[in-house]
Amino acid sequence: MIFKAVHTTVVLQHKAFKLYERFPKALTHRRVDDLSKDRAIGLIILLGSTSGIVAYGLAMWSHPIIILQITAFLIASAILAILAWIDYTLSTTPPPKPIEESAPMAEEKAKEVKP
Repeated sequence: MIFKAVHTTVVLQHKAFKLYERFPKALTHRRVDDLSKDRAIGLIILLGSTSGIVAYGLAMWSHPIIILQITAFLIASAILAILAWIDYTLSTTPPPKPIEESAPMAEEKAKEVKP
């Protein structure tokens, strides 16, 4: 079983190397500067979320009932806002044309193009 897993890993690495030989720019299109910027943004998000967890824990320790009420309100508001957005999008988007009508129109346009 271990041999099969190792063999599969080697085969996948070989295929990835073959892809890199065929398409080197497609697989390495990002510059090093872009990656370091992504890492910096990721680090900022990690530190922000970690400090948010600590702040939430401290707030729960000092004022548990108020914090739970605010949390429940925010969760319910977010769910209802998403549902309202979906409903608004569904109600304001025009329906697509039926396929029967659009196919003859495409044929007429194709006839107009050909002299």
